[in-house]
Amino acid sequence: MTYYSPDPALFYSVAGSVGVTGNANFSQGVLIRGKSLPPPSPSDQWRADVASLMKQMPALHELPYVGISLDDFNANATDLYNQIPSLSDPVIETRFEELVASIADPHTDVAWPYPGFFQMLPLSFYWFDDGIYVTGASAQYQNLLGAKLLTVGLTGIDEATRILTALVPHVNQQWPKHRIPLQELTNANYLLGMGLIGGTDSVPLQAQTFSGGVPTSVVSAQVRTFGASQVPALIPVFQGAAPLSRQHLDRNYWATVIDGGATVYFQYNSCMEDPKQASADFFPQLDQMTAQPGVQRVVLDMRNNSGGFTSILYPWFEEIRSSRFNQPGRLYVIVGRATFSAAMEATDDFHDQTAAIFVGEGTGGNPRFELRRGAFALPYYAIQVSYSNGVEGANDPDPTLTPDIVTGLTFQQYMSGDDPAMDAILAIPAPRSN
Repeated sequence: MTYYSPDPALFYSVAGSVGVTGNANFSQGVLIRGKSLPPPSPSDQWRADVASLMKQMPALHELPYVGISLDDFNANATDLYNQIPSLSDPVIETRFEELVASIADPHTDVAWPYPGFFQMLPLSFYWFDDGIYVTGASAQYQNLLGAKLLTVGLTGIDEATRILTALVPHVNQQWPKHRIPLQELTNANYLLGMGLIGGTDSVPLQAQTFSGGVPTSVVSAQVRTFGASQVPALIPVFQGAAPLSRQHLDRNYWATVIDGGATVYFQYNSCMEDPKQASADFFPQLDQMTAQPGVQRVVLDMRNNSGGFTSILYPWFEEIRSSRFNQPGRLYVIVGRATFSAAMEATDDFHDQTAAIFVGEGTGGNPRFELRRGAFALPYYAIQVSYSNGVEGANDPDPTLTPDIVTGLTFQQYMSGDDPAMDAILAIPAPRSN
């Protein structure tokens, strides 16, 4: 049993005694002569979790924090702790997320239990160069497919994304651009907690529809939400022939020879072992591709890769670094807003130690990112909070790695099956044989 004290300073002396039985005698009047207090209320449980966060974060995370002083962090945590009895759960969850995000370390974040607390929209979004569009919808809302989002509640989308950015731990604008459409914008609890809507049962949206690329009408919709494990299947807006970069997003890694045999395209979507093919089997096959005499260049696509384990790619990186491909025009790396963590470390390696030409968008991770070291649990709501200690060594001091050739993506390009990044590479003639 965990015993709760209304004073966060007293909570720790009690929480450390889980499972104590018999005639235990705790100080401060929390437990005397074996008589325990009644089970804590939901508010008391939330307060205990906030108190635990205040205790554990500075003990584990490297100080000073990037985005906020420890004194200000503790003041904000104490303010949340004191207000909890008067706040709804969605507001508490949102304030908790915002508190951790204020550290401004993308590796320090909240992992909520699944299916957990949240009410989710049966929609998916993507932030294109020309706005945020609906890229997937349940059958009930398929009239919104391909529509450009205009408002959330009564708030314009530009202001709404600015507000939601406070929930994303970040050091550049690329990571929020990746995460907000995937997480914050589809989460009714967060939308309520940030004051954008009035309840979590449904979300009022306005969106601009199109026909043949021409604006037609503004649609207003009251979109019903679902528990995270009950969201119905989504219908994708794109139904055409997918470009190479979107053909195997279910694979952690795969490769093929293109460009009349002159180019090996290697897409690395996750720094994790693929259940469909062990990396120990995949990389020898990749080596066979690159060994073909007609192959003149290699394209490594990490634009969708948000991390995992560096050990999977590193042996191949060492091979490439000492190979004939490590020279200008023979090695390209595609990166983007989702390039993060272990994939960012690989990006740093290629940037600092090879002649690779970078193509795509700025990375979501910063080159000199703080290193994730683990996660700690909070006592009541099965929340895990990750933390960092140490900094990645990299030559680039900027908050994002900006490619040598910058390419974006409009909604029309997406619907046409275009891939501006690969188009830019293939527009450059492959080098001749040495």
